[in-house]
Amino acid sequence: MIPFILAAVGGYLIGDSTKSDATKMADGGVMDVKKCQRCHNDTHGVTTMSMFNEDIICMDCKEQEKKHPDYEKAVNSDIEEIKKGNYNFKGIGYKYANGGRVYHNN
Repeated sequence: MIPFILAAVGGYLIGDSTKSDATKMADGGVMDVKKCQRCHNDTHGVTTMSMFNEDIICMDCKEQEKKHPDYEKAVNSDIEEIKKGNYNFKGIGYKYANGGRVYHNN
């Protein structure tokens, strides 16, 4: 078996892929690449982080997210936080049609 080697790359830890199907993040969290954290459908291995919160979402959800009325506000807020040096901005929250706002969808 290949030894489990960890290397910090862009804030993520990459290890022996035989150990887990998920990517381990530097903060100890896990990014599940198989199921979208918003719609729970199969991601087919292609994901991105939401601009609204820390959800790891599929590309279908990303396309829907871009149509959200607050999308530009979410993007601009992220840019402003990065300019301030905040690279861990949690987002403005994702507002659903019922008015609820989700910051962490675990």
